[in-house]
Amino acid sequence: MKVFLVVMFLMTDGTWLPGDMIAPNGWSSLPFPDMESCLVAEFNINKNFNKSPMAGMVYGVCVDTQPGTET
Repeated sequence: MKVFLVVMFLMTDGTWLPGDMIAPNGWSSLPFPDMESCLVAEFNINKNFNKSPMAGMVYGVCVDTQPGTET
């Protein structure tokens, strides 16, 4: 089964790092069964981040857990 993830990235010391590396309890990747539902979640997550004090310091992006394979 193919899984898609929204990966959270945080700006730390001028470098973008995946949230899983910085704070695995709370910033971990979120799994989704298909890219469509992942993209909906990505949009909503980023919309909420842009309204928060963390705007510009955190964002989410959908990634394929099996890059290079056809859907």
